[in-house]
Amino acid sequence: MVRARRTDIPQTSLSRSFHRPEATLVDAWAADMGTALAMVIGVGQGARLGACQAATCSLVFFDTTRNASRRFCDLSCQNRAKASAYRARRRT
Repeated sequence: MVRARRTDIPQTSLSRSFHRPEATLVDAWAADMGTALAMVIGVGQGARLGACQAATCSLVFFDTTRNASRRFCDLSCQNRAKASAYRARRRT
């Protein structure tokens, strides 16, 4: 897996950073994610933030579906939960 370094990202006039220039990659990421979260909540989209409903997952996501009905962070969690429910129904 290739990891991007902060220096690999070109800074254009459209790029915005919400951290100090000498920040470490972790600090820069945390500052940018915190700012993005504040912006999502600030524009009234906080209701679209959700937690994955899979039993073994603790991820959160931003729901981009039209009717805001997303329940899982990705298809792998959804498939595991549905397969588990199917197996539980078959046992009874």
